[in-house]
Amino acid sequence: MTDAVVFDHVTKVFPGREGSFTALDDVSFAVPDGSVAGVVGTSGAGKSTLIRMVNGLETPTSGAVRVHGRNPADLSTSELRELRRQVAMVFQSSNLLETKTVAENVATPLKLVKASKSEIARRTSEVLEMVGLSDRADHKPRQLSGGQRQRIGIARALVTDPTLLLCDEPTSALDPITTNQILDLLRNINEELGVTVLIITHQIDVVARLADSLAVLSEGRLVESGPVAKVFANPQHELTRKFVDTVIPPELDGSARKELSRALVKNYEV
Repeated sequence: MTDAVVFDHVTKVFPGREGSFTALDDVSFAVPDGSVAGVVGTSGAGKSTLIRMVNGLETPTSGAVRVHGRNPADLSTSELRELRRQVAMVFQSSNLLETKTVAENVATPLKLVKASKSEIARRTSEVLEMVGLSDRADHKPRQLSGGQRQRIGIARALVTDPTLLLCDEPTSALDPITTNQILDLLRNINEELGVTVLIITHQIDVVARLADSLAVLSEGRLVESGPVAKVFANPQHELTRKFVDTVIPPELDGSARKELSRALVKNYEV
């Protein structure tokens, strides 16, 4: 299996008045093509900086990020624009334009690249059906629930037919039931369309339910990575154990932890 994204000894240092700040420190791991990968960490761990490097919104101070074999930092403006059609992003807030209809919001990325009216109409209809909101096309965002608004954000990301979907805390503002619905949608997108999904979150249960692999960041460093099931069954780093302990009680013995991991984690294979 080829890799959709490779982080190769990535370091990012931000200058500041009182000295520099290292947001990422020698981070290396890969996201296999067609998989769902989760990056988990506490606030300030460097998760958002990491994901912004995939579509060229940030560039490494050292090391490299390769997306389908290309380094966004080396691309021209036009090449980077084309890459961003293939690499779409879903945010914590759906960021919808309140004065536009649902359909107009979804169509925005295609309008920006001056797609034909027929293509815009076709793709908008397709992705609204995909997220189950065809009947809301003419509504305004204020008429939608939080979960519906996030579905529209996902539809807008999908309208350019991307191969890679970046998700920045997409469920942190949602209730548990709606969170599960959004995760089901993301899994369907991955399985039915073959879209690679890279999701960053501080919610370890989200990773358990959705992801195939897991990377754990602490203060800008990668402290653990691997298949989700194996990490859950036998976490090696203290931070990973603390995350896992929020969903698997630490007082359980080894066999009980494995059984609970089996119930929690998709594709349990330990």
